Amino acid sequence: MLLGNRSKSIQGPSRIGVWMSFAPIYSGQSTLITIRRRSRGSWRYEALRLICDETLERRFARHEHCSLALQHGIESMGLKLMAPSSIRLNSVVAIEVPDGVDSERARNYMSSRFKVEISGDFGLNIVRIGQMGEQCRAPNLFRVLHALGVAFAKEGACVDTSAGMAALEGYMSRYVDDIL
Repeated sequence: MLLGNRSKSIQGPSRIGVWMSFAPIYSGQSTLITIRRRSRGSWRYEALRLICDETLERRFARHEHCSLALQHGIESMGLKLMAPSSIRLNSVVAIEVPDGVDSERARNYMSSRFKVEISGDFGLNIVRIGQMGEQCRAPNLFRVLHALGVAFAKEGACVDTSAGMAALEGYMSRYVDDIL
């Protein structure tokens, strides 16, 4: 999206054009996305509308603070994050599965009981929580953290779900303007 001050037509398989004007994102100027033509029922239009309503700057801040809040909650629960804090991503959090916990059974329990889906591993003993777009909202963070704590505890892990939830809420209350 670093297109400078140019306009670009975005066309997909439906051949519906959406014209947008982009201002530089990282130059300190405000980002401007102008939608000149609308197609009813277009998921692309809806996605762009959500971004325009929030602004990219606020969206980036929300993703950063929601990710840090969830990481803080996970660690306060007694779980270990896979990556050191210096190289963690805001879009996905990898959590080491405690010894004795069957991650597939825990994920299935989260899905059936709480309607929360998280990803498994790629050969490592981890689970991954994706935090992108509209999934990165306060109610979803509380829901996924609670489901993770309950599922791991059901599998026999020593986790303090209440401490994790309190830490998540504590972090979020300090950055409420960026998160909500």
